Amino acid sequence: MDSLNQSQPMSEGETLISAGGKFELGFFSPDNSYKRYLGIWFYNIPSRTIVWVANRNKPLDGSRGLLKIEHGTLVIQDNSGRVIWSSNTLNQSSSSTIAKLLDSGNLVLKYDNSESYLWQSFDHPTDTLLAGMKIGWDFKVGMEWQLTSWTSAEDPSQGQFSYRMDPHAPQAKMLEGNITLYRSFIHFGSIRTSLDKVFIPILVYNSQEAYKTYDLRDQKTLSRYLVNYTGKLQHYIWNSQALNWMQLYEFPGDSCDEYAKCGPNAVCITVNTVATCKCLPGYVSKSSQESDMLNLWYSGGCTRKSPLNCSVPEAFEQMKRVKLPDLLQFEINSSMNLKECEKVCLRNCSCNAYASSSDSRSRRGCGFWFGDLLDIREVNNDDGNDILFIRVVASGQGSMRKRWVIAATVVLSVSSAILCSWATWRRRKGQGVRFDAHDRGEENFELPTFDAAMISQATNGFSGSNKIGEGGFGPVYK
Repeated sequence: MDSLNQSQPMSEGETLISAGGKFELGFFSPDNSYKRYLGIWFYNIPSRTIVWVANRNKPLDGSRGLLKIEHGTLVIQDNSGRVIWSSNTLNQSSSSTIAKLLDSGNLVLKYDNSESYLWQSFDHPTDTLLAGMKIGWDFKVGMEWQLTSWTSAEDPSQGQFSYRMDPHAPQAKMLEGNITLYRSFIHFGSIRTSLDKVFIPILVYNSQEAYKTYDLRDQKTLSRYLVNYTGKLQHYIWNSQALNWMQLYEFPGDSCDEYAKCGPNAVCITVNTVATCKCLPGYVSKSSQESDMLNLWYSGGCTRKSPLNCSVPEAFEQMKRVKLPDLLQFEINSSMNLKECEKVCLRNCSCNAYASSSDSRSRRGCGFWFGDLLDIREVNNDDGNDILFIRVVASGQGSMRKRWVIAATVVLSVSSAILCSWATWRRRKGQGVRFDAHDRGEENFELPTFDAAMISQATNGFSGSNKIGEGGFGPVYK
């Protein structure tokens, strides 16, 4: 039986099984606990794996539960008839309302002959994401879908870790309370992974809704994403031969996945499982010990070597196979190609970087970053198809500007010296003309000439007593 109606409630010990035998709904108690919960789990596998809990924050304390439809609403009652949990459905016609467990793992409340849902468990996820479930936002009705961890392995009540879609950007974040622990990759186009042969990842981001989900190429595959009680995001598929869950990946995978590990304007690099940091091109460490790259996260990251100056040529340096920066101050355009993205960023002096869609089929769409570039890491898997273009001074422009400044200074100095010398010579020459012309009474004159006899007589035979020094051309006499 996969459904119940108003005249047919479900008691303790009874279950609903989806039509294809994939999921089961019933009451359960976690290990080492006497508390009772209504939950959904995979059907007919050795280890019961819970994927959804209705009354996670309000368990039945040792009381037997009853699931029923009352006035068109799905409710859980205890032994005394007290309502422990309700779907809070506004339903005008209750007589034809049924609850049905689908092969997707979705529990839906609907009219018997209708395909639309009055309520569905997929709108209220707990710690597990199944194929077809969403993580994100429906802006039209103000609804958010998020995963929230259990408190512990034995306590399904709401824990401290949540995996949520950023309402302002196409990215998801793992939070502990309000603190970001780590962040997903950004995708401006279609999502592609090494698991494309098994999964179909889907990203929707527009003014109406923003969410991530996935589908299965083979509907027989059993798959689940889990936010566990330690704050890790894990992806599993069921191994039907080994009869156990096979973990495909776990996030975070290393310390470089930690949010903003290296501070702003730096990239985190894993070398032999050890995280190291490096400033982005055109940036230097904020620390006085700029060579200490291992401790950038203590020094506050990196800052530009010199401020951007749009009056001089600037260009972009590529960083391949990186996780794109957090979308803090950004703009997204879904129609531009790579060349258009570059031109737009160059025209805006506040644009520090841009990246285009990693989808080789369309290459349309790009993002622009303003302000600090935060939470960048190098990657070595298929998530590293993105290329980040960081704004820098065009190659050689820094030294070229210095050479021009030096050359200009030298030219000006030499020119000034020549002009001053010429002016002094002209002044003296002008004074000599006026003096001689005045004394001699004539404008045209010749310098006086002396023969050797006259000079010998004037210097007393080149006497040493008449010598006053040495010049560049020999002795000087008076």
